Amino acid sequence: MVIFGRDEEAKKVYYAEKAPLTLEKLDKVVAKHGGPFVLGKTFSFVDLSYYLVIDRHLTQMPELMERFPHLGFLHAAVIARPNIAAYLASNRVPK
Repeated sequence: MVIFGRDEEAKKVYYAEKAPLTLEKLDKVVAKHGGPFVLGKTFSFVDLSYYLVIDRHLTQMPELMERFPHLGFLHAAVIARPNIAAYLASNRVPK
């Protein structure tokens, strides 16, 4: 993840110009295998990585799920997994 510090202009440029290019590529990877995961129906560690990227970008790009639907499906499929859902509902999640 890009560290912006206090440079709000760099942050705006990243989310307006660079992030969409990367997210479009990730969306195509998920679509290629039919989703909802990167390997199609098979859940892997890569899906956790994608989930984290998606989740962090959602704060600055609330339209992400509509703009990149396969990433939206992946995000939903990851948080629907029982162990991950339990973790996210627990008090162990860093705030």
